[in-house]
Amino acid sequence: MNKLKWMFFISSRYFRTQNKNKKVSSALFSVTGIAVGVFAMIVILGVMNGFQLGFINDILEIKSYHIRAYSTNHLIDKKLLKKIISTPGVRSVLPFTDLQTLGKSENSDFRACSIRAVPDNASSLDPSLIRYLGLIHGSFNVSGRNTIILGSEYASMLGVHVGDSISLISMSGVSFNTLTPVHERFTITGIFKSGYYEYDSSMGFISFRSAAEISSRTGPVIYGIKLDNRYGDRPVIADLQWKYNRVFKKIVSWRNYNRAFFGALRMEKISMILLVGLIFFVVGVNIKHSLERSVYKRKEDIGVLRSLGATPGSIKIIFVLEGILIGFTGGIIGILLGLVVTLNINSFFSLLSHLIAFSLSFISRIFSPFTPYTGGSYQIFSPAYFYIQNVPVKILLHEVYFIFLFALLSSTIAAWTAAAKISDFNPAEILRYE
Repeated sequence: MNKLKWMFFISSRYFRTQNKNKKVSSALFSVTGIAVGVFAMIVILGVMNGFQLGFINDILEIKSYHIRAYSTNHLIDKKLLKKIISTPGVRSVLPFTDLQTLGKSENSDFRACSIRAVPDNASSLDPSLIRYLGLIHGSFNVSGRNTIILGSEYASMLGVHVGDSISLISMSGVSFNTLTPVHERFTITGIFKSGYYEYDSSMGFISFRSAAEISSRTGPVIYGIKLDNRYGDRPVIADLQWKYNRVFKKIVSWRNYNRAFFGALRMEKISMILLVGLIFFVVGVNIKHSLERSVYKRKEDIGVLRSLGATPGSIKIIFVLEGILIGFTGGIIGILLGLVVTLNINSFFSLLSHLIAFSLSFISRIFSPFTPYTGGSYQIFSPAYFYIQNVPVKILLHEVYFIFLFALLSSTIAAWTAAAKISDFNPAEILRYE
């Protein structure tokens, strides 16, 4: 323990002495590089997690569900519904079926729409669906005859609001040769805005009773199952297959149903981590070279320590501890800055937007005879170009720990390689000629 204390004391003195130098030291550059790398990775991953997890939750909570159980029956089995809800790990169950229709209002042409037929009490069967839909007008009420809930973008395309009517056209018939178009009027009772453009621009909800009136070719009922933990889907699927193998012809997990999309998101995140992680490689090389110069400049100190009985291994540890201090200090600074900026990213963009607007307004006043810009507000992520209100952020603690450990490891390895030549120093020659 005493041996480790004196090695840590010397390495900390080296570290502090460099930072107290009037000139900008290499140690300061190293700490800054580590801090910038940690800061960049935390901000990038925080925003990326916000977008990706937001999309994943929208997909799973609104349309995909954690488990899809395809029944062989075209009608809802209420007893089966109660049994599935009582299954351990199941949070909610919502029977539904999907239809592809064309919608039209008095002010628009026909536009394609994906209609989901749900029970009248869908809001009580699946409360999280209503929460993630984000109703902005009206209520989620499909119990009335020919009532419909529409996405905000689709309603805007049709030019309708709550209380207005639209026409839905679908094909009905007992066989393909007898299919005829069926035209029904629906009253809008609610408009939602989930924040996911695909759903807001092409999705609507009606009741099973209304679906039967516009289409005679509705498929079998699908039971959308949501779990307390979506990663616990395998035991629940095994339980359902064992108990209801004659009722369900197919049971699909969210992993398989959205494999292509989720795989693309995973590859995007891994690629971004590898690319940004190159910062640590560059900083590690910089730390290695700076510590190699430090070792060369301190040959006299090394000779004195060797003459006092210090072993080459102990002196190596001194410089390794200095590298650890660089990584630890830079990592802590980077984490603090990254968390502050990430958690306040929308305020940061708002401030930046105001600064840009002020600069443009100032420039336009100076060059008013030559520039058409007249000033006004400015948004970096304008809703006119980006389908977002705010930049979503999600910080995962295990990723913060991993980034910090990676930064610490890169500086430690760099310091160890820089101190590799200390064993070649001969203290007698150093003290004789220096």
